Amino acid sequence: MKARLSVMVALLAGSAWWAFAKDVPPEAGDVTDLAFLTGSWKGTINGGEWEAVYTSPSAGEMLSANKEIRDGRVVMIEFEHFRSVDGEVVLTPFPYGKRSSTTFTLKSLDRGHRTAVFANPEHDFPQEITYRRVDDGRLVIDVAGVQNDAPLQLTIDLKRQS
Repeated sequence: MKARLSVMVALLAGSAWWAFAKDVPPEAGDVTDLAFLTGSWKGTINGGEWEAVYTSPSAGEMLSANKEIRDGRVVMIEFEHFRSVDGEVVLTPFPYGKRSSTTFTLKSLDRGHRTAVFANPEHDFPQEITYRRVDDGRLVIDVAGVQNDAPLQLTIDLKRQS
């Protein structure tokens, strides 16, 4: 009876730890937690097309190359660099191919739901970028903040290409 009770207590404690641990920011900032982004993606943004390719998190860093297409021509390119700095995962964007002076820090991570939220409340727009792996074939990116004194949210809905 004692052994059975000990096993039940251990299982409950482990379950409680897992329920708590999956929703907190990572203590050590590990880029490998972003592996769910890896792949080639294509979808829409505000009536245009969006293509994105995310590398693996090998060697502790990830890169992405993105482009927006409207009326058959590229109107926007952006690169992203994900890496650990001082124990935190940071995202450095390169809009139009130029390094931003601003970085975004991983604010929250839900490993179970494959969701990562990066934030920088001091940035003009966006202040928050959320990456959600809805299922194995779909990635949704929400870009949110304030622009021209009004709240703005853009949603990029992507389907896996490879």
